[in-house]
Amino acid sequence: MKLNSICTLVIFATAILTSCSSPMQPEDLNGYWEITSVTLEDGTERDYTVNAVVDFIELNGSNGTRSKVKPQFDGSFIKNSATEEFSLEQGDEFILAYKTPYDAWEEEILELSSDKMRVKNRDGKVFTYKTFTPFSLKTK
Repeated sequence: MKLNSICTLVIFATAILTSCSSPMQPEDLNGYWEITSVTLEDGTERDYTVNAVVDFIELNGSNGTRSKVKPQFDGSFIKNSATEEFSLEQGDEFILAYKTPYDAWEEEILELSSDKMRVKNRDGKVFTYKTFTPFSLKTK
């Protein structure tokens, strides 16, 4: 009887733990992303508390763009001319494959949800982002 209770408890705990992790959804890439930290291969971490520029990502199917934008106090954004095109490769992992006239590189998406993203670049640096919430000083 005791063994049966232990088995039931193990099965129940496993079900709870596996239900907490949801698979990454590509559509969660869409939106404004603010960098919060970078972790180097040696474990050194740099936190970013204030960002003058955020990333705007638009995904359409398996192709997308990533642009640097500067938030304004009225809630709008100023987009600079640096827009990178990428393709999303899905397999066991999600890979962002970038190609410009000057270079080609990949980033592996380690974690992706509607409010957090972690990507690893070719140098082994892990970039952690949170969704950016625009602010506005406009009065209604």
